[in-house]
Amino acid sequence: MSAERRGPLVNKGNFSYNSGMSHTADFLHQHSDPVHKPTGRPVWPFVLMGVLGLVVLYLIVAALGAGRVLAASLDAKDEIRSAQESAAALEFEASRTALDRARDDIDRAQGGLIWLQPLTLLPFLGDQVSAVEQVLSASEELIPALTDAIAIAEEVVSVVDRAREIGTIDVDAEVSYLTMPADLRRDLLKKLHQSLPEFERIRARIAIAEQDVLALNELHLVGPIAEAIEPFRILLPELAQTMDLLIPVSALLPELAGTEDPSRFLLLFQNNAELRPGGGFIGTIGELTMNNGLIQTLTSEDVYNIDGLVEGRVTTAAPPPFPKYLGVNNWYLRDANWSPDFAVSARKTIELYDAERALIDQPATTYDGVIGFTPTYASALLKIVGPITIEDQTFTAENIIDTLEYQVELGFLESGLPRSQRKDVVGHLMAEVVARLLSMPLSNWPTLIEATLTAQSEKQLLVMMIDSESQAIVEKAGWGGTLHPNELDTLLVVDANLASLKTDPVVDRQISYRVRQNDEGRLVANVEITYTHTGNFDWKTTRYRTYTRVYVPLGSELIRTQGLLANDKLKNPSLAAGTPDVFTDLGYTVFAGFTSIEPGEIGTISFSYYLPDKIAEMVTSGRYGLDIIKQPGAANHDLTVDVDFGTPIVFASPAEDVSQYGDTRYLLNTILDHNKGVVVRF
Repeated sequence: MSAERRGPLVNKGNFSYNSGMSHTADFLHQHSDPVHKPTGRPVWPFVLMGVLGLVVLYLIVAALGAGRVLAASLDAKDEIRSAQESAAALEFEASRTALDRARDDIDRAQGGLIWLQPLTLLPFLGDQVSAVEQVLSASEELIPALTDAIAIAEEVVSVVDRAREIGTIDVDAEVSYLTMPADLRRDLLKKLHQSLPEFERIRARIAIAEQDVLALNELHLVGPIAEAIEPFRILLPELAQTMDLLIPVSALLPELAGTEDPSRFLLLFQNNAELRPGGGFIGTIGELTMNNGLIQTLTSEDVYNIDGLVEGRVTTAAPPPFPKYLGVNNWYLRDANWSPDFAVSARKTIELYDAERALIDQPATTYDGVIGFTPTYASALLKIVGPITIEDQTFTAENIIDTLEYQVELGFLESGLPRSQRKDVVGHLMAEVVARLLSMPLSNWPTLIEATLTAQSEKQLLVMMIDSESQAIVEKAGWGGTLHPNELDTLLVVDANLASLKTDPVVDRQISYRVRQNDEGRLVANVEITYTHTGNFDWKTTRYRTYTRVYVPLGSELIRTQGLLANDKLKNPSLAAGTPDVFTDLGYTVFAGFTSIEPGEIGTISFSYYLPDKIAEMVTSGRYGLDIIKQPGAANHDLTVDVDFGTPIVFASPAEDVSQYGDTRYLLNTILDHNKGVVVRF
């Protein structure tokens, strides 16, 4: 009977009775009820404590296991790095041993990783386990890739060893490309070309590993794990960069080396001290013929010697800015590279060259391709081969631009040379650099490869092939400086030095790009280019006169411009504002205009415009992508990207500074040293 119904209980010692009933009735009731035994304490607390104990025990074991798994993972990474270094030193047995140890480390880590799988369900610890999983996955791809690469390298080296065994090469001699016997050189080139499928397979594995490591960007890692994994982020790009050179080289080898038929290339010496859209002013052109892996001919010629023969006879109309800002109505060879797409400029160069040759009854040219390079690349090569002295003038990596410019502008007069021979020094310098490169030991070639890859990435060395299939390989490799519009936002700033002498090296540029969404939902972009002229008036430097083009997504609408001038200070004393040009080119909308900056002054121009609806729709879907394209031949300028769509950012690449995290604004300060891509998700 319940207490409520029975009334309050009164305790008297060891007895209980109800104050509202007689003792007898209560006594009878007590004896008539069934006897209930005490139930004791509930069981669930003991169960809970047992479960918690097991969880704590698991976490202790998992923590110990995690340490072992992480150690094994990092050991595998270190062994992979060791294998790479041993292979670079041609120590292939040591390289294979390191890879075997890496396999053992991965197996050990994979075995322990099973015990850590439950932790992936936890918000923070799950990221740490996932990081280890990603590194192991990447390592599993890298080991067979490196194994294949080592096998190819070992086979190539064995060709040289066999030549030593039969006495073709001195056992103690440092082998260079030039000192190789002809048949050995052919064997090596043939092997390199035949290895293309293996190179592509290796690159595919590296790409998978790169995706594994890229996934780490979205994880929140503790300091020790993040620091331990960081070297892995360095290793993969190094391997990828090497393969990205070997694949196109091996694919194009018959044409590049002339192994099947002699190959002929037009060389463009593009002086980026006088920057032009395609790389730099074409002051000198040359021809290179390759035959069976060796240089058959290498010549150079002052472009003015060619243009001078047809002065006043050229009828091809020059681009509109030439008459207005350069005082030239017709299109000569020296001004051929007007397009920021190197392939377009290269084809125009051949076209104008043939047109000028026809005027002096010379046959049209036949080339397999065009190679353009700047003094920036020449400087990198001089760092490798060392100083070169020609006619009592020493050229170094540090002085080549100024010294070469002095020789062709003033020095030739002091030497008593006629103007037509003023650029002979260019040909002599080029020939000596090439001879030294081909004569250096093969063990030094990685330095040359690195310098060449950097020059290609920074667009100081560009290639165009006449054959369409070969050109497709060049473009895929990123060697061509070609433009391909896509659905993303795009920015390309193109300067054209028009009658500013060799002023570009003393003009610092800063490009700032800003995007916001207005109340109507339209995206408003603003690009601002600031020029800081740090030079003076002298024999090679003057006021900076540039016709600037900004390539943006097709369909963009210009709102306003600032800072444009009708002409420079001498021809426009009142500094009247210039009128912007708006047109389409290569699948882009282009905004353009002229400005001029005096020595010691700072000038800024800007273009504000609406981005097309397709970009706004992309933002509405929660993502934003931007392609930033570097102009061929341009120096590595400062770049700022500033976008804010009013929605918190959940991911951004490249990552902004940590101080900028946690808001709706993406702010990136970087250097435009190669084409860059920006991805933002919100």
